[in-house]
Amino acid sequence: MSATYDEVTRLVRSGANALHVASFEWERVRGWRTALARDLDLPLEVWSSSGGVVAVDNEGVCRPAEEAQTDPIEAMLRLRDGEDRRGASHGGRAPPT
Repeated sequence: MSATYDEVTRLVRSGANALHVASFEWERVRGWRTALARDLDLPLEVWSSSGGVVAVDNEGVCRPAEEAQTDPIEAMLRLRDGEDRRGASHGGRAPPT
């Protein structure tokens, strides 16, 4: 692929919980996100302010995520705390008490 794709692949492998990509080439970014998830055999979830979190399969088809993930604030709190949608921790900070 490209040097940019390789750089993003390194970021994902380094354990980044989230990547924010700003681009006018949204179709290219959408293709990269699907290819990265497929190439690295990782689940892919995408957040938008209008739809919350949706799961994306290897073909790029979106489906609603679990109910708790449709709330953008809840989704960001889980991301901050390093939890996947099942509540398993992946090295984030402990949730506030």
